[in-house]
Amino acid sequence: MSHPVTIFGRNAPANDAKPYTPDNIVKGNPVCKLEIFRATPDGRFMSGIWSCTKGEFHFSQAGTDETCTILEGSCKMTATPHGPDGARGAVFEYRAGESFVIPGDFVGFWETTTDMRKVFSAYTPANAPPAKL
Repeated sequence: MSHPVTIFGRNAPANDAKPYTPDNIVKGNPVCKLEIFRATPDGRFMSGIWSCTKGEFHFSQAGTDETCTILEGSCKMTATPHGPDGARGAVFEYRAGESFVIPGDFVGFWETTTDMRKVFSAYTPANAPPAKL
């Protein structure tokens, strides 16, 4: 029988997730790691820990709403206004201990300003394609 509560964070059990390099790198050489601790069979809900070394890349939430809490380090998200010029828009900065929600329609840049780890829960509504993490 599985444990009814999933434990992750500082005392998380070992996870064999492999490091990867994000697509669309803008600056640096970020290396990320995604550790999924709970996911639904249809892939519409997942939670776990995501970590990344210093660097910046372009990303899109692709319809997935995500709640995050930074455990260690810091990051900066810069929204990309919808338009042909790709100009940068609003900037959001977060550090250890802070929580935030990334809406499913967010498109922009993710910059890991210091090596970081975050706990996350992500949900993709039925009318959006399942998350590709």
